[in-house]
Amino acid sequence: MSHLLKRRFIEQIKVMFGSEPTKPKEISPAAQKIHFYKKGNRDLIAEKGPCPRPC
Repeated sequence: MSHLLKRRFIEQIKVMFGSEPTKPKEISPAAQKIHFYKKGNRDLIAEKGPCPRPC
């Protein structure tokens, strides 16, 4: 189990017992990429054009 997963697991246990969740100090590149696309950067989508596969 990676260090980040262990820390997340411990954080989840603390929250179950009433602790306030903390924000992560470091954000992985994969998470940053997902967040970017979840935000829906419409300008980038418009530049790329329509989806090549059926959406």
